Amino acid sequence: MSANPSRWAVDFSEYLRFEREAAERHELIDGEIVAMAGATRRHNLLCGRLHDALRAPLGDGPCILERADQRLAVYSAGKGWVGYYPDLAVYCTDEVHPDDKETRINPTVLVEVTNKSTEKKDRGVKLEDYLQINTLKEYLIVSHERRELELWTRGDAGWTRRLATEGTLQLKSGAMIDIEKLYVGLPS
Repeated sequence: MSANPSRWAVDFSEYLRFEREAAERHELIDGEIVAMAGATRRHNLLCGRLHDALRAPLGDGPCILERADQRLAVYSAGKGWVGYYPDLAVYCTDEVHPDDKETRINPTVLVEVTNKSTEKKDRGVKLEDYLQINTLKEYLIVSHERRELELWTRGDAGWTRRLATEGTLQLKSGAMIDIEKLYVGLPS
């Protein structure tokens, strides 16, 4: 007899109730509430530099850039709603989840800076879930340990993947990310 994981899975409304009462942030991944890992100084510096690069081209709107404190709900085929806190997200509408006005939906750009405890999820389950968002144009995964940016871009023929390790990476939003400047002087 095998265990039925869905029997113990947490649904999105239960997750929201839990999250509203929790002192720390959690994500809802595959029906499981997962505590967020603390960020290193290196991670925070990378996020700050990426924020600066993404923010400027957005100007005065209508699109806005949100940081990691903003919860995102993603409707994933076969799973239903899942909840994440991407490091950075660009939203071009004010749409929120129908059950929670503090939870955003439908970003156009998502950025995750990996760390030791999240890299597999950022490149695995989150990638799978994020690429199902109809409004998403780009998903950028930034390595925390090596000069490497993995950019997933939606085109007419579907998603394409580009790996950048040097030079400048330009996003559809107009953001220009100089890879050398992004990583220079970071603590180990």
